[in-house]
Amino acid sequence: MLENEVDPREMGRKTKIIEYLAETLHGETRIETRMHSQCEVSVVIPAYAEREGIFRPLLSLARQEGVKPEQFEVIVVVNNPPSEPVRQADETQKDWERKRDLYLMATYQNEQTLLLIRSLTNSTISSESTEDERVFLDEIRSSGLKVYAIDKATNGQTLPETFANVGGARNRGVAEAVARFFEQKGTNGIVAQSDADVRFAPDYVVSLIRVFANDPVLIGIVGRMEFEKTAEMEALITSSSSFAQLLMHYRWVTECLKYGRTAKPLSRVWFSGGNMASRAFEVAIVGGVPKIAGGEDPAFGFRLAKIGKVEQVTEVLNHPLDRFSARTAASAGHGQHRLKLRDLIESGEMLVENPDAVKKFGEMQAELNRLKTEKIATIENIRRVITINGNALLSDSDIELMSQALSSGKEMNDLEHSYPHIRTIRASVDQRLAELYPNIPLDIAVERILVETTINDVIREEYEYKLRQLRDDEVKALHGREQFVRLLANLLRQTANRSEITKDNASFANFISEHAELLGEDAQRFAKKRVSEMFTFVRNIYAFGPDADTAVRALKESYPALFDLPENDPIRWTQMKLSALSRALE
Repeated sequence: MLENEVDPREMGRKTKIIEYLAETLHGETRIETRMHSQCEVSVVIPAYAEREGIFRPLLSLARQEGVKPEQFEVIVVVNNPPSEPVRQADETQKDWERKRDLYLMATYQNEQTLLLIRSLTNSTISSESTEDERVFLDEIRSSGLKVYAIDKATNGQTLPETFANVGGARNRGVAEAVARFFEQKGTNGIVAQSDADVRFAPDYVVSLIRVFANDPVLIGIVGRMEFEKTAEMEALITSSSSFAQLLMHYRWVTECLKYGRTAKPLSRVWFSGGNMASRAFEVAIVGGVPKIAGGEDPAFGFRLAKIGKVEQVTEVLNHPLDRFSARTAASAGHGQHRLKLRDLIESGEMLVENPDAVKKFGEMQAELNRLKTEKIATIENIRRVITINGNALLSDSDIELMSQALSSGKEMNDLEHSYPHIRTIRASVDQRLAELYPNIPLDIAVERILVETTINDVIREEYEYKLRQLRDDEVKALHGREQFVRLLANLLRQTANRSEITKDNASFANFISEHAELLGEDAQRFAKKRVSEMFTFVRNIYAFGPDADTAVRALKESYPALFDLPENDPIRWTQMKLSALSRALE
């Protein structure tokens, strides 16, 4: 290429960026403050009814280590629909009531969230701020962290009804970040996306920068998430732990079976909105984040994977809350799954999806994939696939729409972005199958799915291998816990000020943390449980200075599951079997 000749590929990239920004930001109120010349990362956080939790992500970003405040910024997209939501076809009455109640709460909370964030850049603090919030605001200001609010909540400022959802909010925020890198810096940067219930690890930003710097061809990543339970979730799981754990594992297996996870390449990376990031310009090149109410995150990852390298990385870490939330569509999102779990537990019925319905749905899904691949997704063929005992599960209009979607040339994961009604159609099929194959008790369903799924020789072989792996890991963990108990007992017996160390949980936890290298890898994990009932129990045991054998015996008597082989506990062993099966199917 001649010295002054323009690279057509680079011109094509630039054209796509400009077109994306023009489409997304036309008529929008923009952030006026210019991006700092040293900025490398823009963190985008959608916030819907998050007044009570917004300081969780902001404080953790203000406390970042190994990075200067000039190297990153935060964009919070405070959003809600322009009007009270209407009930969708895939929502129960209870789903809709929760969504409506959240909307009514959001219209007030979002106004307060905007005031709090804006007070970071001016001298006015909302009169409704609590004393704690004022302290938090002072800390964030002192840190030098730049936080900007995009108002998509005030009347006249909301996103259009069709995409006033989490995907639309994410897309508005990342477009702003892309524009700031493109228009103000002229260089590519990193756009990170997360949620408003997240606490970022202290090295989150520096790890993010390092990951992309070490691999120039990498364009997108999904990081590691370690969920932290809310008090409400902890209480629910504790009160019905056996059922809750079995139910969650059962649902993992049924999701794999229904949506054909076995047919997906193992290398495929599934993005999560709780912790994902990409190079800024590549966001624009793929058309941004799909503007849908749930599932926008994996779909965004699939878009990126079409044009470059994406990876799952463990060093980029944050901690979302394990909470109940109606913020996404009823059929999507971690918070919605938790709501369904609570509903089922509180109902006391303990009934779950029938394995026959799961199997039939999976067969239909696989056959529809085949029709699409072979380009024979005609109305007649689709009607044949979704007909049981002479009765079609969908109306003629839904079948026609499905034929159009499957014949469109788009990938299966992209269909519902172009054909939003597909999500409703899927829910309708689920509902009809539930009528044909009624829900059954969980224990019966679990036993059936374990037996019937492993009839397949390939799946059974992988399942048995995964089960051995899980058991070996658990046995290793059991030995590690016992070793920790013994080492701690011996260490304390050699310590003169044992009574001072065991006087309260904080002192005991600090002592364990200080000697973590000697006590092994379980030490730090245990120290973090300082507010738990078990931690207090353990501290009280060690206050008497027991020898190692006595300490182990006392803990085994009170918490046998922590030290016993998994196969000795029928429920725990079944959970492990389901976990192994879900891994085999993935």
